[in-house]
Amino acid sequence: MGKTTIMLITGFLGAGKTTVLNHLLQQLPAGDQENGQPLKVGVVVNEFGKASIDAPFLAGQGYQVTELNNGSIFCQCLAATFIDTMAHLLSFDLDYLLIEGSGLADPAGMNTRMDRLKQKTERPYRYAGSICVIDALYYRKLSQSLETINRQILASTLIVINKADLVDPATLAEVSQNVSKRNPLAEVVTVSHGQLDPAYLARLRKSRLARRLTSLNTPGGRPETLLLLTDDVLEAKRLAAFSARIITQAYRVKGMVRLAEGLFRLDAVGQDFSLTPLPISSGRSEIVVIAYPGEHLRERVAELARDILQVEAELA
Repeated sequence: MGKTTIMLITGFLGAGKTTVLNHLLQQLPAGDQENGQPLKVGVVVNEFGKASIDAPFLAGQGYQVTELNNGSIFCQCLAATFIDTMAHLLSFDLDYLLIEGSGLADPAGMNTRMDRLKQKTERPYRYAGSICVIDALYYRKLSQSLETINRQILASTLIVINKADLVDPATLAEVSQNVSKRNPLAEVVTVSHGQLDPAYLARLRKSRLARRLTSLNTPGGRPETLLLLTDDVLEAKRLAAFSARIITQAYRVKGMVRLAEGLFRLDAVGQDFSLTPLPISSGRSEIVVIAYPGEHLRERVAELARDILQVEAELA
């Protein structure tokens, strides 16, 4: 019985963690095989909000995905559940266990979680290390105001600068130099559309820079998240206008929305707005708003849902 290799994927909201993860999931099972059997891969997806948007997208591709919502796996509020979940998945004799942290995760406590996992399972495993996904377009702005991004960089030994196709070479070089200064021990690679070569995974190792740091993820430090639910069919133009109004007070707007053409993944960060078709046949619209600290958006979201989306949405 071989060891399960555990890897963590971090990255701020909208950087492309799920895109990188989905690319790896398509590559890993068909990779090196023993006895003619494909590699077995398990996934844990963590969301700060009450609903999981990324997990259905991954599960719709045919992968077994476990989701942990409404908190961070690096906060005490979900620590025990996270460890129990890993132990349960290890019982399936996985080759790889990939963990996608929430966009606001501070992974400083990952080594502690790995140590406690030993008390829950007899399955041999090793923690290979952490991958940090960086948004080339918004990194310069966000890194100056959000300490969690810096923590994610420190905890990683592979830093993936995603969306390289959206910036000029000078900006890309500046971002690369900046992250290398923050973590000179990490390998830095630039990609577009999350197309990370799985060969880089073999070079992962545990970070020495975040070992003694205390996680910033505490119950008092979590952002406000709102979940908008509706069974109505929405319009793409109205969704774009709704997101543009809300994003000035929020880190991100994301969700699964029903249009006349079917279900789509909604994603809005900064000035970027996208709708991506989902391989899912049924479901209601679920939109998550992750607000800046101190922004109380419940009434604002309800108002814009009525005026722009023209629906009477349920807010949770």
